[in-house]
Amino acid sequence: MSRKFLIEFPFKIVWERISREINLKNYIQLVEIIGISQSVISKRKNENIFPVEWAYVLSKKYGLSIEWILEGKGEKKLSAKEPDGPELNFLKEIENWIEQEKKTVPKISDWFEVEFEKKFPEFAKWKRKSDNERENSLAQQQNVA
Repeated sequence: MSRKFLIEFPFKIVWERISREINLKNYIQLVEIIGISQSVISKRKNENIFPVEWAYVLSKKYGLSIEWILEGKGEKKLSAKEPDGPELNFLKEIENWIEQEKKTVPKISDWFEVEFEKKFPEFAKWKRKSDNERENSLAQQQNVA
């Protein structure tokens, strides 16, 4: 495949952008992040091409938009979009219902929690274990301080 059909992004401009954003001091740091050799960096620098594949790796590692990395356009950071799915929609519906019911029944959250734990004792067991682990962790942190 000929490179003349691919979009090329100028190495120097992209390097300046990412090195400022993620505090890269030299190409060796980029080599370590991307997982390539120094000779590959030198070759791309001399060709003045910053590969899209590298932008992808940086995007995943630092939460940066590929478009921003390569072109300096759009949002810099990737949005923290919540994953969708039927189970999450269901949980959102429950949350919305509880919030709405709080207007007339202020203690509905407490009631829901008790009833949920009655219906799903596995959850209650998991919650107790999780609470205990969190308390132990806090106690250990206080002992260290």
